[in-house]
Amino acid sequence: MKKTYESRAQKLLKKLKRPKTEKKVERPFFIEITGSPSSGKTTMISILDPFFRRQGFRVYTPQEGAEVIRHIPRTSHLYNVRTGLYALATLIDASVNDNYDLVIFDRCPYDTFT
Repeated sequence: MKKTYESRAQKLLKKLKRPKTEKKVERPFFIEITGSPSSGKTTMISILDPFFRRQGFRVYTPQEGAEVIRHIPRTSHLYNVRTGLYALATLIDASVNDNYDLVIFDRCPYDTFT
């Protein structure tokens, strides 16, 4: 399984490290990992993060909204709204920060709508 992640990461790395003559990818580049509970999202991030760091990229992996939003019960209809707002605010803040090349989200706004 680790080799599969590594090969996918290599493909992404190839796109990010284009020659200077080609159009550059704007920084930071966002990656959102989504999936059902226990599907391997955190495992994938724990492989991708050090992989890209070894390649010289500055990587930021924000905390997942479910770990932050604990004051609203998961059974409440407001829970997904609040975690989505947290994810969106984190995405906006990271998008104007030039300290990172890659931002890898463990769920983000798109996951809120699923």
